[in-house]
Amino acid sequence: MTESSGAWRRRSDVAWIGDAIRIIAARTSPPDDDGPRILAGAAAWVWLSLNEPQTQSQLAANGGPPDLVEQALRSLADAGLIELV
Repeated sequence: MTESSGAWRRRSDVAWIGDAIRIIAARTSPPDDDGPRILAGAAAWVWLSLNEPQTQSQLAANGGPPDLVEQALRSLADAGLIELV
């Protein structure tokens, strides 16, 4: 994934619960066929950071190692949990 010009945000059709250590998130519309996703590490940090839309560069500037931020964004997007705005 290369740096996009858009900002990432959590999808509105994702229910989640968790804290800085572990997040459990699942799409609700349509529901996840294989159940919720467990997010930990960089994915959990990025998820919590997206309480407001942010770009990949902003996330990295806020303390996320760029390669881990990119990997987390890719995983979250592939799971349908976040979207570009």
